[in-house]
Amino acid sequence: VDYSKYLSNLGLAPSSRSDLLSQKKVFKVIFSFLKICASSWNNKVLAAEAENLKQIKTINLTDEDLELIKGLKTPFINIDTKELLTEGLLALYWDVNYWISNSNFEFQDLAVKIGNYYFDTNIEKSNVHLIATMIKKLSSTYKTSETMLEKLEELSKRPIGSSYKFFSQEDENTNTKGEITLMTVHKSKGDEFDVVFIPELSEDNFPSEHENLKVKTNTHFIETIKNLIPSYKRRSQEELKSEQVEESLRLLYVGITRAKTELYLTCSNKYKKKRQTTPNKLLFKLLEDENE
Repeated sequence: VDYSKYLSNLGLAPSSRSDLLSQKKVFKVIFSFLKICASSWNNKVLAAEAENLKQIKTINLTDEDLELIKGLKTPFINIDTKELLTEGLLALYWDVNYWISNSNFEFQDLAVKIGNYYFDTNIEKSNVHLIATMIKKLSSTYKTSETMLEKLEELSKRPIGSSYKFFSQEDENTNTKGEITLMTVHKSKGDEFDVVFIPELSEDNFPSEHENLKVKTNTHFIETIKNLIPSYKRRSQEELKSEQVEESLRLLYVGITRAKTELYLTCSNKYKKKRQTTPNKLLFKLLEDENE
């Protein structure tokens, strides 16, 4: 479930605490405008990137605005501004044309200009320069802008390596009251929030019993590597399952104890009308205790 998109469609602006560069708002804005500059005549590319900008509330566009762009017979950048009847479309038109007029800059320099235009905090500007550094490194290897952007997009979908330290709001003691933050349970360690939602509390995500439990592939791999040590005593399947259940319970405990005032635990029997799920057994136990 894409919770970020779902919440954005409700008019909310969630932030994300993630190791994926593609989830960083600063990256999304810079990458979208760089991609538009590289394919300025392609309305499909522009509409797709405009949708990203809409979701993160960089430009106030509507679904109707996006449909208009997709249906144009001529490039959006050449349209008569008299045909643009909403503030969002006009803002997009002027922003896109402005960045295209600056596309003679090297992409890393253009990234800095874009980032400094839309962001103003020290944390955001630090991330702008880190992204520009990544672009500069990629540009030295991939000479065409299309290939460089493809590689940058691939890189953005992998966990950020130790070579880069991207800063987040939680790195400063800023007041985040009223904000919605999306994160994994692992990422929540050490923090507390007034209200916590833990969705998809299923046996697949948080196994609580050995029955029907499949040992993770990476666990098998690690066990195989350890078995190369002569003195190592290989663990049985049951022992591996027990360890996996214990880790799941520890993780669930971390998530539950992040809540200061309210905690919501949910699970559906089916997701996306495809995948059948089994709610975590502890969820029923917690509900029983609450009703007693």
